[in-house]
Amino acid sequence: VKVPRGIAIPFSIQQEFLESSPAIQQGIGKLKMALELNARQIDVLCLDLQEMIRRTRLPERIRRYIDNRVAFCLSGVESFVVRSSSNAEDLENFSAAGIYESINHVTTADRIFESIREVWISLLSPRSVRLRHEVGISLDHCYMGVILQEEVRADLGGVMVTTNPTNPQGDFRNVYINATRKSVENVVQGSEAPIQCLFNK
Repeated sequence: VKVPRGIAIPFSIQQEFLESSPAIQQGIGKLKMALELNARQIDVLCLDLQEMIRRTRLPERIRRYIDNRVAFCLSGVESFVVRSSSNAEDLENFSAAGIYESINHVTTADRIFESIREVWISLLSPRSVRLRHEVGISLDHCYMGVILQEEVRADLGGVMVTTNPTNPQGDFRNVYINATRKSVENVVQGSEAPIQCLFNK
């Protein structure tokens, strides 16, 4: 198995970015209050907050940190995948499958920074905020890390589930694979019926 090269941008970098802007902090506070009161403005507040984060420039220290990690670990890579990695997914009562953003075919430094922000703000989409709220996951306890990986060509792309999430103890030997011949995006977005495999290890 050849694992593409990659780096992880930890939760702390997202937190540093959010804390660098008083306006973003104020927006988060308003959203928390709206969730507590079950107010009608939740979706609007989420969208406003996402747009505010899109427009906020990354502090120079964060840009340098990411630049240095990319130069050191991913030198020579022409195309990147920017993937979400949250602590609010793959939980016992909350999978979060498909609600956070991952971006393929990223080829420039500016686009890397934009894509990282897009992954971060997927934690604040109306859908993800409401779904987490329904299962009692507080916004205060949600963080988003980012995995920046070398994008590689493959004959098949897809998703592999190594444990049955509905029966983890009783069905731990079966591995489920959904794949397509074109791209993993087609599987994740549900735009094409996948090739489905069940493998008993």
